[in-house]
Amino acid sequence: MINLKDFLNKENKYDTLAFQQAIDLGSQRGGETIFVPFGTYTLSSVILKDNTNIVFEDGVVIRSAEKISDFNADEPLDEVRYQDLSHSSYTCAMFYANNVKNISIKGLATIDMHSLWDDDNKRAKDGYYRGVKVFALRKVEGLRLYDVKILNATDIAVLMGACKDVIISRVFIKSHIDGISPDGCQDVVISDCIIKTGDDALVLKTSYFDRQKHNCERITIANCVLSSLANAIKFGTESYGDFKYINVTNCVVVNTWHSGIAIESVDGANILAVNISNITMQNVANPLFIYLGERLRGPEGTKIGSISDVNISNVYADVHGDKFPIINSWCPTSGEPFDLHYFTNPSHTSVVMSCDKENPLKNISLTNVKFKVLGGGKKDMEVKFPSKSEYPESTKFSLPCYGLYVENVEDIKLDNVKIEPISPDEREEIIVK
Repeated sequence: MINLKDFLNKENKYDTLAFQQAIDLGSQRGGETIFVPFGTYTLSSVILKDNTNIVFEDGVVIRSAEKISDFNADEPLDEVRYQDLSHSSYTCAMFYANNVKNISIKGLATIDMHSLWDDDNKRAKDGYYRGVKVFALRKVEGLRLYDVKILNATDIAVLMGACKDVIISRVFIKSHIDGISPDGCQDVVISDCIIKTGDDALVLKTSYFDRQKHNCERITIANCVLSSLANAIKFGTESYGDFKYINVTNCVVVNTWHSGIAIESVDGANILAVNISNITMQNVANPLFIYLGERLRGPEGTKIGSISDVNISNVYADVHGDKFPIINSWCPTSGEPFDLHYFTNPSHTSVVMSCDKENPLKNISLTNVKFKVLGGGKKDMEVKFPSKSEYPESTKFSLPCYGLYVENVEDIKLDNVKIEPISPDEREEIIVK
């Protein structure tokens, strides 16, 4: 066993060098355990190597370095880019890995990024509008992450790009941006996590990073509690690669401003064989959003995708309209208060639709579903649909029904679907077109 304390040097401002030396030695020895004893450490960027095996003693605290400039710089961005900045850059992170195998990090440690956003607005001038990632893991095969607590991250807390054979369990995240984001990953299990975020809590993407198509396949999400100022469980918006064979089960969604469940193909993705079951939602703006759009952010020739064989079952949702404490604002430097109209506008109806009649959704099933919604709508309310090429969000729709709107869907099955308005609503309960 390698003990981190053997590498510590009190003369160093940060403990980054000690961690890196221990990681390098552990890798050279084929995965010898690196033991991090109880204490408080300060880190900038460390690079994880093949066969990194870190075990934190209970109570370890890891603090962020003081400045973003203390971390590794962002890699140069490709001039041709079809995904957002956060899913394009990896190197500006506390724990970074690229093209390695067998990483294990576990233990009841707290990693606090201290809401580190920018150094005198330097990153914003270069087009980077977010802070530092905690775990940025690219093309890692064999990842295990257990028991850590991540606080105050200013970019994606756990980003995985084209990773395989991943288990993340018993992780607590409180982040300004996304919580966990598998981007084009395969054979992934995420379970027993509590995630509270200023952006999407748990978001699957299939972006065109490395100028390659990466699919999300064989993914299981289970037993998680999720809160978000955006979406709790989301597929997309970056959706160039496909999403296949995905199960989401036994999760609780609470205090979520947009959708509890959002399944979106707008950049050509084929989404199929998705099962979502046993989901309970409390205080969400919109329970369900399934949408096939035509933004087509991808190489020339990218065509509209498809959504088929999606089964939603045993879902209960309360849309109360309660105000709640802000989890972590998306960008606290703006100084602007959040608009709570999402919880008072009665038009946020669950949506299952394709924007294109020639490309309908196919074989969509909702079974044993109950949504308790705000209601209060009028027959003459303005009806709005976003254009098929714009960024999709349930809050951009204003619909002539209060419960569920279905359009351009072949083989829609609605079995024991109940919508209960809290206030009387003059609109229809469910519309299927």
